[in-house]
Amino acid sequence: MRAFFERVTAARMSLTACVMVAAMLSACGGGNSDAATDTAAAQGTGNTTPNNPAPTSPDPGTPTPPPPTGSISLSWSAPATNSDGTPITDLAGYRVYYGTASGFYTDNVTISDPATLSTTISNLPADTYYVIVRAFNSVNAESQASVEVSKTIQ
Repeated sequence: MRAFFERVTAARMSLTACVMVAAMLSACGGGNSDAATDTAAAQGTGNTTPNNPAPTSPDPGTPTPPPPTGSISLSWSAPATNSDGTPITDLAGYRVYYGTASGFYTDNVTISDPATLSTTISNLPADTYYVIVRAFNSVNAESQASVEVSKTIQ
């Protein structure tokens, strides 16, 4: 069993080394250089024309279309009581948290008017978004999160 483990470990290390070498080569241009051009230029042979054609700029008459974007529209009900059952007297607003991984919200929108019970988040690139809403009070203490909802923008 030990010999099998050692062979598997060696194979994994060998594969890791190959991946690392490939990554290093691609980072520096794939290991393919214009050494002949560089040597000729250094020796003054006059052969300084690179093997690769110069990049061309895009036609200014053809604008690049923007990436597709979408939006998420949400609405919710205002809470009436605190978590301890007492009436809410200092509701200050809501925070809408969203992100592209369930339970991991990287962005938020703050709504400072407690009478506002909806919002739209716009200009979102194509992806699946996960969203929760939290109420907050005058000292910025937040409620428990709402149920998470999701929407896929294509």
